[in-house]
Amino acid sequence: MGAIMASAFSLYVVSLYLMRGNAPFGKLDTSLWASVLRYYVAGFVAGPIIGIVWPLRITRIGNGVVAGLGAFLVYTVAWMTQEGSPLKWSLEDWAGPLGLGVLFFLGGIVFYQPPPPPPPLPEPVWLRTTLPEDKDPDEV
Repeated sequence: MGAIMASAFSLYVVSLYLMRGNAPFGKLDTSLWASVLRYYVAGFVAGPIIGIVWPLRITRIGNGVVAGLGAFLVYTVAWMTQEGSPLKWSLEDWAGPLGLGVLFFLGGIVFYQPPPPPPPLPEPVWLRTTLPEDKDPDEV
């Protein structure tokens, strides 16, 4: 899933590059390839993290945690393309990723739907193998 999301974001920035050239990237002190690299790094980091917490979606709070964490990770990487390293961010820079994470956390709680019950188990099948010269035990 992380690779798919990274590809989607990369397609967007490649389209932006084809339509406007290097100007949008130069304005932000980055390049097309640096942006694509960041998206794939984030996808391969965020994908496994979301995969690890994915089973939490069976509860209302867990669903909110997964949604909020996903939104936080994606927005943080998107913001990195504009503001650079998160180690240099101010509190105002962190407000966007944190705010979006909280918003998606609440949305995950509000729009939670419990998983459907599992289907009933099939009836067991009892197979017995006999040799051709042996009598069938069901006929005895």
